[in-house]
Amino acid sequence: MAVVVPLSGLSQSSPFFRWRLDVPGTPQAVAFSKDGKAFFIGNGDSSIREYDANTGALVRQVTGLPGPVGALAVSPDGQYLASSSFVFEGGSGPDHTIHLWHTADLSPVTVLSGHTSSVLDVDFSPDGQYLVSAGDDTTVRVWRVSDWTLSTTQIVGQFVSCMRARFIPGRQQIATVDFVGNLRLWSAPGLSPLGQLNTFRSSFLGAFAVSPDGNQALVSSFNGVSWVDLNNLTQVQTTTKIMQGYDAVFSSSGHTALIVGLPFTSTDPTLEVWNAVSKSLLVNLVLPDGFSTKIAMGCRRRPGVDGQFGMALESLGFGSGQAGLAQIPDFTSGVRK
Repeated sequence: MAVVVPLSGLSQSSPFFRWRLDVPGTPQAVAFSKDGKAFFIGNGDSSIREYDANTGALVRQVTGLPGPVGALAVSPDGQYLASSSFVFEGGSGPDHTIHLWHTADLSPVTVLSGHTSSVLDVDFSPDGQYLVSAGDDTTVRVWRVSDWTLSTTQIVGQFVSCMRARFIPGRQQIATVDFVGNLRLWSAPGLSPLGQLNTFRSSFLGAFAVSPDGNQALVSSFNGVSWVDLNNLTQVQTTTKIMQGYDAVFSSSGHTALIVGLPFTSTDPTLEVWNAVSKSLLVNLVLPDGFSTKIAMGCRRRPGVDGQFGMALESLGFGSGQAGLAQIPDFTSGVRK
């Protein structure tokens, strides 16, 4: 059952969740339906659960999948949910496929096979014609949505996992980031190489996000946050920090960016709020009581509702994880909107 938390100002001491609830297993990924009414959780207990985004009530679930669900994506037309299975830390899981579901009732559509190891990320193209997948097998692959067949495959680097893959809004390009922080641009859907930038040397990538206008990207790893201008593939700013980022997302305006993760010096999950215009850290929040000894694994923007984000938190030990709907103000040049 959801616990409703009153909204108040964004501060270290004030709660900012509209609702939060215990979730069986270890939540690792989140996604929203196109209309923002449904909230999907990909879980380490090999399940996908759908919740009412307004109340946190469980709507339906799919259990008994071949492996822990670590990545989710919803198609632009809202018809399909893509899921993939992987073990976030600890190597390849038992399932190397991508599952497609009807968002209306979580009934299965098809299963995509081709990767030879865990699929670490999935994303739909803005026009909904293609799906991109990032693999622990060092490849990035593009699939046709029209008939769910493989379109193109590229190797991102020898012995280096492709950790993240995102279509870039407003241009026919895909951005990928590998295990050691190499950001590569590819043509879409053909995957011709367009350029490469090393954002962090020999540092495990944790979080990656592309701004809504497609002009910049945020890369977070063990040792810092890097802001990249995607127009000329240059590193604009790098900030050193001691936190493992697990996921990142921009606000709908692109003015604010959130990074969720776990500091090396604490067992309390942290949410960082950044001004994406000035590239400055605005607030570093330890999540409210009840979230201790959990890792903030997933964070996604709720469509159609400014400032609302779904979050998933995995337990560091035994017991259930948690999920919640957070209300985070937008910022422009450091001023709350």
